[in-house]
Amino acid sequence: STSTSSRGGDALPMLTGLVVTAADPKLQPPTKDTNESFMLQLNWQAGQAAVNGTLAAQTYVGVLRGLETLSQLILFGTVEGQAAPVYHVPQSPWTIQDHPRFRHRGVLVDVARTFLPLSILKQNVDALMSSKMNVLHLHLTDSQSFPVQMQAFPDITSYGAYRASQVYQQNDLKELVQYATARGVRIVPEVDSPGHARAFGLSPGLQGIVACADVLGKDYTKFCAEPPCGQLNPANATMYTVMTEVWRELVAIFPNEHLHLGFDEINFACWESDPMIADFLKSKNMTVNDLLLYFFQQQKTALSQVAPGRQSMFWEEVALQDPPLPLDSNDIIQVWSDQAALQKILSGTQADIVVSWAETVYLDCGLGNIFGDGSWCAPYKTWLTMYTSDPLTNVTTQPHIDRVRGGEACMWGELAAPTNQLPKTWPRASAYGGRLWNNDNILPPSNATMALSALAARLQSRGVAAANIAMPFCDISPDLCYKF
Repeated sequence: STSTSSRGGDALPMLTGLVVTAADPKLQPPTKDTNESFMLQLNWQAGQAAVNGTLAAQTYVGVLRGLETLSQLILFGTVEGQAAPVYHVPQSPWTIQDHPRFRHRGVLVDVARTFLPLSILKQNVDALMSSKMNVLHLHLTDSQSFPVQMQAFPDITSYGAYRASQVYQQNDLKELVQYATARGVRIVPEVDSPGHARAFGLSPGLQGIVACADVLGKDYTKFCAEPPCGQLNPANATMYTVMTEVWRELVAIFPNEHLHLGFDEINFACWESDPMIADFLKSKNMTVNDLLLYFFQQQKTALSQVAPGRQSMFWEEVALQDPPLPLDSNDIIQVWSDQAALQKILSGTQADIVVSWAETVYLDCGLGNIFGDGSWCAPYKTWLTMYTSDPLTNVTTQPHIDRVRGGEACMWGELAAPTNQLPKTWPRASAYGGRLWNNDNILPPSNATMALSALAARLQSRGVAAANIAMPFCDISPDLCYKF
């Protein structure tokens, strides 16, 4: 639309189109190395009545990022010289050449503790695209439930899901992968192991593949971090067969090169309490620490057969064991606890890092827990806490900086529901995504507030049930609300 330029009062031309070019325009599943760079130009000469913008990128995903940037530039409102509000691009002309600072910019969504319908997962994908983020980390299984259809062992799901109506059919997940691919988002599936695994072994004939699955709530603190307890039993040969088949089927669904294997909050007392494991340790002259190493090696061998070429992701505990677990240089470790763990991982491994600090980017914190008490990671993390969370804090040498792949905000599902997961997540997670996109050029708080509030409005207009982060009055009259 024609409007008045803030640069001298000349009438702006009408933007009549956008010429889009991509060196490799194929629609294909994005990878960890997909080029997301772009150049957007809205240039014009004095006296022009109409102009085409240009958008050039290397890939389809780069085009998406450029289009999202264009949407951020377009405003609707009153401008000098126009009687009625119009769509316009302030401060034209523009030339924007951009790319993300970090390759991995994601959100974890926990569908094991609370089942979320496919429509909700698609809205999360839409929010990721709108936030120029590129990873949906699906925490698929946990002790609470196993909500994924399995063909080789269907009873895992029949007994492990909450109910028959709360199961992701494999075609559902394939549809989600296609939906995410079209929006420049890759999906990292997580099957937590060896802890957080009770739901694996509830069907008749498979109970032996899980240890301490019958621990009562009054005793849970001895055997797990959160009820219900249950860890995979490394002494049970059937367990490895089941685990291998589960990954064989998931690899056929998810083309992403990263497979998240868990390894958080492993409880050795759980294993020590199991008679079968105790006999196995005695016969092999092993400790429980040795048993974890044994499980790690067996799992790696199995994955090399069913998922050759895939990279393993783990929670940080995998790198903090004694004896050390033999991590590969292409493994990825997701850190969440503290700087001491990060420094030990940087100095003791060659693995890349994904940063998900509980103290800054855990989205469920500060809202209570399942017992009605305060959450362990309180207080509530505001969007500004997330935006100011620098993934490179105390990472000082260039070799270590190069190993920080990016980060994820985490929405754990204990108190989530289909009605509240989206507003609890968005647009707070977008703030961390903005940090990961442009870590070296951070906006002042007032400007960041206005930008994130505008993003929240765009998300809502696109059908995502995002929360507001500012009063509508402040969107209309920012000078009366903020310090500039």
